[in-house]
Amino acid sequence: MEAQLKECREQFKLTVPDDPLIDEFALTLGMNLELHRQVLVAFIKGESSYNYQPLLGSPLIIAFGDQVMIKQLDNSITITRLEFLDLMFGIDFVYSPIYPIGTVLTLDATLQPASMQAEMSEFNPKCQVVVVAQKTVIDNHFVDYLAYPYPQGLVGDVQPILVGNIAIKAVEVQGPETKLSQEYSEYLKEQLARAGIMALNYQTWRDGELSG
Repeated sequence: MEAQLKECREQFKLTVPDDPLIDEFALTLGMNLELHRQVLVAFIKGESSYNYQPLLGSPLIIAFGDQVMIKQLDNSITITRLEFLDLMFGIDFVYSPIYPIGTVLTLDATLQPASMQAEMSEFNPKCQVVVVAQKTVIDNHFVDYLAYPYPQGLVGDVQPILVGNIAIKAVEVQGPETKLSQEYSEYLKEQLARAGIMALNYQTWRDGELSG
């Protein structure tokens, strides 16, 4: 298993199997974070499978059911849904960048609550937000970003929007980045890993699997 992902598994006590195909899968998605997002969206939305055909290389099939099967050529592995969520969290935590304060993001509107879509639609049909905080801990879990609608910003008593990496459709403008901001981003990741604090959205999905 790739060293960073293995360390992440130990720090967060993730139930990720140690298997060569899992390693290949993690690397493929880690190097293509939009693919990671699409696979996770398919899982969350209850689709039966996700097929990925790269321009070069072998096709990848992920089948979702009571368990999750990952298949590439003649190799396959079946893992539990909880193991799959832990794996996707590990990939997310290890490979996803932390965007600077001031970054403008376009969110996937299909993953936003209807109430939020309605609030933003009048002047913000593209569902864009500006990042105001990173890796914020709420109720013993962290949220990737706190953000406000863009270009409105903080108006009146508007509450910040909780943004997970899965919801990020595109980065429109990246905020200013300095050596200090880069060091702070690394500090945030180290603190979360040391404490073993799970992302709020992944914990919510895990709880749903356990209660279901």
